[in-house]
Amino acid sequence: MLPAVAQGAIGIEARLGDARTAAFLAPLDHGETHLCVRAERALLATLDGNCRTPIGGYARLVHDGGMIQLMLDGLLISPDGRARFRERQSAPPDQAEALGRAVGAALLAAQRA
Repeated sequence: MLPAVAQGAIGIEARLGDARTAAFLAPLDHGETHLCVRAERALLATLDGNCRTPIGGYARLVHDGGMIQLMLDGLLISPDGRARFRERQSAPPDQAEALGRAVGAALLAAQRA
């Protein structure tokens, strides 16, 4: 079972251009979590999902032969629960959004097949 996208991540908003508040918040931004959430949210956006859509996503950084890769598992379940589609892909960490879109596109293609 995969969790909901960005499950457990905490989001804090600040006014655009408010450098003072941004400086206070900067130490709270965990870089690895930030990358993972970006990939998961790109997956959700590609699937046009919301809080009521049966979509799961879990991204994490993994060591692969001396390299660090961002791995993303995605899950799409039909509203009636009868069909489920799962996809796993990895990419360099700086391609978080592209990875999320690729996993989302693969899930959509599997659903249509």
